[in-house]
Amino acid sequence: MTSTIHAEVKDGLVGYINRMFDKGQIRMYVPRYLVFKLAQVRLRQLWAAVGSPLVIRDARTAEVKRFYSNFATAKDKRLVDKAPHRPGHSLLPSDADMTLLAEAARLAGSDKVALLSGDPDFTSFAADINKEFAVTILNLFQFPGDANSIRGLLTQI
Repeated sequence: MTSTIHAEVKDGLVGYINRMFDKGQIRMYVPRYLVFKLAQVRLRQLWAAVGSPLVIRDARTAEVKRFYSNFATAKDKRLVDKAPHRPGHSLLPSDADMTLLAEAARLAGSDKVALLSGDPDFTSFAADINKEFAVTILNLFQFPGDANSIRGLLTQI
């Protein structure tokens, strides 16, 4: 787990829990504080099992920016469709997303790398990313739920 993923998960935890409460998907009365604390404990357990965050030196940031800039210049529909939902209606993905892919691309130079995400900035470009950076994109929303299917999918990477 890279330091960027570590930060993204930590920062996104509160927002995710709030959205689940707000959508009414947590129906019983449980103070949010207790849910936050439990989630933080589980997250610390996960991090302990994975090890300390991996710091990536010389991430392929310029290459990833160039990759997305080429699609933005061509007004690629995959970027144009998402632009209204971005700050300033930018065609480019967030800096955090590009850093995440740049780190994955650096790791892919020496090992097989997969990125599990539901973000269209990755999932819509899965084939292009794999061809350019040798990073396999796994769509979170199409990910199988049972352990055997997951193991089978991971062996294909």
